[in-house]
Amino acid sequence: MPKLIAPLFSLSAQKTIKKVLTYQERQSGAVVYKHTKPGSITPFEASQCQKIQRAIFGCLVAEWKKFTDEEKAEWNEKAKQAKFVGTGYHYFMSEGCLEYLVDTILENIPYGELNYHGEGINLVAEAQDTWYKFEGFNTISLSKLMTVSIEDQKITILKTGIYQLSLSISVSSATGDSWDTTIFKNGGLIEEDTHLIHQTTAPGGKEISTSVTILVLLEEEDEIDMRVQRTTGGVASKTLTLGHVVFNASLIGVDEE
Repeated sequence: MPKLIAPLFSLSAQKTIKKVLTYQERQSGAVVYKHTKPGSITPFEASQCQKIQRAIFGCLVAEWKKFTDEEKAEWNEKAKQAKFVGTGYHYFMSEGCLEYLVDTILENIPYGELNYHGEGINLVAEAQDTWYKFEGFNTISLSKLMTVSIEDQKITILKTGIYQLSLSISVSSATGDSWDTTIFKNGGLIEEDTHLIHQTTAPGGKEISTSVTILVLLEEEDEIDMRVQRTTGGVASKTLTLGHVVFNASLIGVDEE
């Protein structure tokens, strides 16, 4: 990258111009280079942690946009009192957001959980490659700002946003077959051939446990439930015994797109 003398007719220059050129002051002197952002040179898939962080950041930005001019002025004053370098917005995003999260956002986050607790419940798969809805949930562990129903064996979303969905199960079977377990949205797969729990049961009833966690955009009145299908064994009816099932959903952010 080129070194500069008197960049932009000044003793020093920093920051980015129109997202085209970036000026920096380094120990070796002033430099300028083409503006880039993560993924613009070498595309990559964001990690699960990055997706969660971005979702939370998007939620905070959305909350700031809801503030009145008076509320924003209060955050500007807080930034001054804290001798923070930046505006009230920057102070809110970097420091004050923790206070706000506890006092406001966390009080309004939807979550819910369905469980099956018992000595084991059988799911009969009469056909191969056919999805069967699990209808054995018998306990609502947690529920707030969403409809969690044992009667309908599903969770209904009441607030649009990015949700973390988790499914944990233990299963066994008298025969060695392959099974898929996943979460359905409004009666269909959330993503084809994605987010499936693949299990192969061992003959003799040995129990195995697995889990899956996904991030997905859900809208108001979306319905989610658990489904199971057998992928081997042909036309013969087979039985899967589920020892425990934990199915939960929680809002972690909002979609800014």
